[in-house]
Amino acid sequence: MKWGLRKPSRPGMSSEPALATRDLVLLGIGHTNSHVLRMWMMDPIKNVRLTCVSNYSIATYSGMLPAVLAGQCGPEAMEVDLVRMCSAAGVRLVHEPVKGLDPANRLIRFSDRPPMHYDALSIGVGSVPDLPRCESPLASMGKQKELSAEQDSVELEMRALAIKPMQTFLPRLEQSIDYLVDQRAERTQAEMGPAIDLTVQTGPMRIGVVGSGAAGVEIASCLRGFLAKRGVSEYEISLVSRSREILSGGNPKLVTRTVAELGKRGVAIVNSFEVASYGWSSASNAVHLQGHSGQLQEFDLVIWATGATAPPLLGDLGLVTDDQGFLKVDETLSCVGQTGVFAVGDTASIQDSVPKAGVYAVRQGPILWKNLHRYFAGQQLMRYQPQKGFLKLLNFGDGHTAMEWKGFVTVGRLPWNLKKWIDESFLAKHTPAPMDSEEEMQCSGCGCKLDAISLEASLTTSFDAAGELHADDTLASGSPSGSWFGGQAEDAAEIGGGWLASVDFFTPPVPDPFTSGRLLAVHAASDLLAVGARPHKALATVTVPEAQEKGNAAQSRWLAELLAGIRKELGQSNAVLAGGHTIVGPRAEIGLTVVGRIEGDRVLRKDSARVGDALVLLKPLGTGTIMAAWHRGRCSARDWDNSLATMLIPQDIVLEWLSPYDVHSATDVTGFGLAGHLLEMMTQSGVSAELEMDSIPMLPGAVELCRQGVRSSLYESNRAAASPRCDFIKSTIEHDLLFDPQTCGGLLVSLPSENAQEFVSVARKNGFQAAARIGDVVEQKGEPLILSR
Repeated sequence: MKWGLRKPSRPGMSSEPALATRDLVLLGIGHTNSHVLRMWMMDPIKNVRLTCVSNYSIATYSGMLPAVLAGQCGPEAMEVDLVRMCSAAGVRLVHEPVKGLDPANRLIRFSDRPPMHYDALSIGVGSVPDLPRCESPLASMGKQKELSAEQDSVELEMRALAIKPMQTFLPRLEQSIDYLVDQRAERTQAEMGPAIDLTVQTGPMRIGVVGSGAAGVEIASCLRGFLAKRGVSEYEISLVSRSREILSGGNPKLVTRTVAELGKRGVAIVNSFEVASYGWSSASNAVHLQGHSGQLQEFDLVIWATGATAPPLLGDLGLVTDDQGFLKVDETLSCVGQTGVFAVGDTASIQDSVPKAGVYAVRQGPILWKNLHRYFAGQQLMRYQPQKGFLKLLNFGDGHTAMEWKGFVTVGRLPWNLKKWIDESFLAKHTPAPMDSEEEMQCSGCGCKLDAISLEASLTTSFDAAGELHADDTLASGSPSGSWFGGQAEDAAEIGGGWLASVDFFTPPVPDPFTSGRLLAVHAASDLLAVGARPHKALATVTVPEAQEKGNAAQSRWLAELLAGIRKELGQSNAVLAGGHTIVGPRAEIGLTVVGRIEGDRVLRKDSARVGDALVLLKPLGTGTIMAAWHRGRCSARDWDNSLATMLIPQDIVLEWLSPYDVHSATDVTGFGLAGHLLEMMTQSGVSAELEMDSIPMLPGAVELCRQGVRSSLYESNRAAASPRCDFIKSTIEHDLLFDPQTCGGLLVSLPSENAQEFVSVARKNGFQAAARIGDVVEQKGEPLILSR
């Protein structure tokens, strides 16, 4: 069953609840903590802000990994999209590694952002495979030996893979298989001559899956489909077990049936082989596994599916651990010696030892959720009672599955159908139903500004004696988005003494004030950079949201995180936050006035584009559409991550390499979209622009979201203002993104055509991977001013 959006808490809505004064943090979003996130959508705890902290924006459901390997479903079938879940629930998602805890002050510490306060904390960071000692190749004296050791390390990295972190396992496995195929083909060619077909393999690829629990059994069984998809037809798969038999301690009937099924599928079993160490042997061109009894096994590829050990992070939290490094918890899932701090899933060490299995983590979810409610209400916590047994299902990858339940064992298609139904039901519960794309919602970021037509009208009219509005020629005019410099509308205003200033102000784009502060600083600085000025100082103007309780530190923490984000980005260009002003209001609004000086000997203006110039855009379009989708719970984690990374690319570095390319004119593409800002440049320069639509960079996912009807709330007014002066010979869905409002959009420059290719190349080398020549400046022959070809 899919769940919908809890609309009152959505960022960007006109009416938002006051700032919560208590903080709940989920550290790691596995099976247990994801249940809390799912339930939050339906029944949030009053006066509590929920924050999810994860190294990845996608969580993985391990139960579906075998089916993905076998090709029974696509990789997306095992993914839980945390961006969609959190945006749908109005929850803050922090995608940042944790450095440690300060339990005494109830703080989570990060490497690259301010500490985060918590009133309650649930830790569910899982476990990692228990790996043997690695005999890493050591570089000896001499350049040749150093190079050899370095290559050996590469070989070992490519040929020995742990299944965790599972978010990266599939791409790592794909890369390793492709690497092995290429290496074997190259060796064959070297041995048999250049005439040999490079697709010929030198014998079967030997793959060892180490660990004979349920995970190891399923991976060994299902690898065949993955290998076939990668073009590997000859292979030998071995399942390496430290015990005398696989599925140690399991039902004997299940063990016997599983051994027989593995045999049918050509999987060899190596029992009683406990790996003491492993390393790369250049002599045999293989990964060698050394057993405790001196045995030796060699494979082309080793996959670690071994038992669980504690992640290193758990030792840095300052909490009580067991002798294996896992967090000790009592029967309420509370960490020993802590109040309001819980540990769940594989992370937790419960008295009488609960096995490290996902089924226990799933069952802990409802107990944790109830105990969080009880903790914030000051009530006694419930006890968690682990189930005594559970349904076991082993997927063999070809429509057959082994099932064991209370001693009953069977193998066939019915158990596969049961497993498929259980897995798909679990994932469906963690897939939010998107909001209707046509439902009215004001966007945040630069998408919440006043439309261009209304703004321009207000800037060019004044009141007469009778109180009526009329056109006033004495007022500056020409650009609804900019300031006035030397009598012309530009991106920044001259304030005397060679100093320039610009101001930006918008609704925070995301619930995380630190990230919103970073976005604000990057966005506000771009106006100065567009005229060739480097920011020096900034003043913040902030509406701090009302708090649900007076005298609480929530408002000061919120503001401190926002200002820290602003300082972080300003600091990268050696600018400082010099001061500001705050008020309290019904919802957050954030602004920044940036002051700077011209870098070099001239101002870059909008009115200097010349016929024959090339037009170059540094960043892709689509942030407004992506942000609108995010607000509606329709944006995927990958699309959001790409968009956020693009928005946060600072553009001050551009000033360091502009001069040699004789840039004639520049502006930044922000709230009024590419079409709106390009029109300003063309109008003031007395020229027209001819765009090459296929060359305009667009963010991954933006075009598809447009096809689904997703638009920023500013899109229609942007189109109404600009489209009368545009002529699109063949209008496509991509044209809609020309009117998409951009937060932290890229600089748009006009420069001599002969310099464009090198300029783009330098831009890409400096981090602007999407930089592209998007068109040319042509002679103006009346309207339209923008054409596309």
